[in-house]
Amino acid sequence: MRVRRMIVPLVALAVACLTAGAQLRSASQETPPIMTTARGVHDLSPEEAARDLPVHLRAVVTYYDPYIDARHGAIFVHDASGGIFVDVPARPILSIKPGALVDITGVTAPGDYAAVVHSSQVRPIGQSSLPAKPLKASLTQLLTGALDCQWVEVEGRVRSAHVGPNNVVIGVAADGGMLTAVTVRQPGVDYDSLVDSLVRIDGNAAPLFNQRRQMVGVHLFFPTLRQVTVIQQAPRDPF
Repeated sequence: MRVRRMIVPLVALAVACLTAGAQLRSASQETPPIMTTARGVHDLSPEEAARDLPVHLRAVVTYYDPYIDARHGAIFVHDASGGIFVDVPARPILSIKPGALVDITGVTAPGDYAAVVHSSQVRPIGQSSLPAKPLKASLTQLLTGALDCQWVEVEGRVRSAHVGPNNVVIGVAADGGMLTAVTVRQPGVDYDSLVDSLVRIDGNAAPLFNQRRQMVGVHLFFPTLRQVTVIQQAPRDPF
């Protein structure tokens, strides 16, 4: 009888320990670590990004456009690890400018091409500057998708400038083919004067993709004409 009485408490203790261990493992599985770098988010697979992993970034805004996509506002930000796309509600329009230092909270999402930060809250916390040293990129490099969301420098000749109500789309002939450079329209700026000029543009690389998440072209999103350097002016009209 004495042995039996000792066994019962030991069994109960073992069950309690196993239960506590299972609860701890369950808690660790239910609470994934917070992602704190742009590169860490961008490198997630679509399946991983679909898990709504928590994100908390402090980064510099390199592009903000509330008009380019009817589904949401578009923000590119850059931290020490690289760049990432952040979607925010289209309205209200946020009072942030390129170079603003912001605090971002949200969750991961697969995005249309690569992982993005979704359901985001963006809070300005200071002022910084755009990345000083963009990556010099050829069209061939951009078409690999390896520089998606990164701050790059592209050289080419402007072939067209389509000025819309909110956005300007510039067609650029780079070495190897064409790409489009997009910006938010600024009042009073003569974008047509860029046509036929040889330029260097700093901006965020982004893919043109199909419904199967396959890259079929390249966009470049640049904040203002301050990021466009004219290397060679367009020839004067001989007439």
